Amino acid sequence: MKLLNYSAQKYLIFSIILVALSIPIFYLVLNKLFIHSVDESLQQQAVLIPEYTKHIASEKDLILWKNLDWDVAISPFSAESIIDKPYTIEEYSKINKEYEQYRILQKKVVLLNKEYVIAFKSSLIENDDLIKAVLGLLITLLILLTAGSIYINYYISKKLWAPFRSILDYLKIYDLDKGDKEWNEKLRISEFNELTDSVKGLIHRAEKTYMAQKEFTENASHELQTPLAVIKSKLELFLQERDLSEQQSLLIEDMNQAISGLEKLNINLLLLAKMDNGQFQLNEIFNVSEIVEQSVTELSFLADPEEITVNFKHHEDYELAGNRQLYSQMIKNLLINAIRYSDKASVIDIVLNNQELIFSNPGLPIPFDEAKLFRRFSKPSSAKKGNGLGLSISKKIAELHHQKLSYSYLNDAHHFRIDF
Repeated sequence: MKLLNYSAQKYLIFSIILVALSIPIFYLVLNKLFIHSVDESLQQQAVLIPEYTKHIASEKDLILWKNLDWDVAISPFSAESIIDKPYTIEEYSKINKEYEQYRILQKKVVLLNKEYVIAFKSSLIENDDLIKAVLGLLITLLILLTAGSIYINYYISKKLWAPFRSILDYLKIYDLDKGDKEWNEKLRISEFNELTDSVKGLIHRAEKTYMAQKEFTENASHELQTPLAVIKSKLELFLQERDLSEQQSLLIEDMNQAISGLEKLNINLLLLAKMDNGQFQLNEIFNVSEIVEQSVTELSFLADPEEITVNFKHHEDYELAGNRQLYSQMIKNLLINAIRYSDKASVIDIVLNNQELIFSNPGLPIPFDEAKLFRRFSKPSSAKKGNGLGLSISKKIAELHHQKLSYSYLNDAHHFRIDF
């Protein structure tokens, strides 16, 4: 979830909870206030009872009062029927033709030497309408306030975090190999300027380390070429001596193989350094299927002794612009890797179409994290052959040709996929 959406979501949840709690609370508070107001009005009427009753001189006057004032009910006194506090009842209204709520206040009085109960009545229908109107207004204001707060927060946050997004976008497209242009934009927010300075410092340190590593690799590889060639030639001359024992010959042969491994490692390191420095032209047009077929033929000497069969399937030719030598090296690396880690009498499948090139070979899962597979010098500790640079070089060659080399393990088989 994005940071902006996360904060907006929290505000939205808070606003919904606030509105949901406000509605019943407002209703209860307003209803209580209005009922209290009605009760006070009824109390005021009860205080005026002496004024109402002082002109009543007969039963007819009492009946006339009852008939003229519908909000007053007069009944004979009964200790069981009188209620001291105001209360609410529901009665059917002939005017509105529905049940309405009324607030009642009863008072005991003496009229014409008899005890009566006078009940003052006040309708709550107007209060309900007023409460609904006030609630509707408050809810509308709450919703508008909440929506406005969320919008303003989203707009301000979006504007506030725009520099962070710019820095993030810059880091996404930054390429250490190319040494992209430095970020020099000055920001109004001091914290973002501090972040920018920290990122620039980190990039400078990474570039310095990377360039030192590239320079060391290239220089070391060049310096190793001559002594390795000299040592190998001397060993070959030594092998031609007639008085060597069998044990001495075997030792020299082992040394010769070790020197050959160092030479191969040196060649691979130089190849990586040249690719890092962009020293290869990528303007050749070549046929991928031809390269695959040629590689299968050239490497048959590795597959035949192990009775490994290589099946190459392609329905059409695929042409590519790039460097034929490098691309051929990648194909051979992947095929050698498939042969090296396949069981005896296995079948390696190579499938080519206009979207991808796939190498599949059966085998056990790799005994280390797949994320380390394309790192330099990454290989199983039990592997005796190879120097751990083949897959790293292959991935670099794929990237130079704007392709993607990926790995997956499915159905007890290794799959290396080159997406065009």
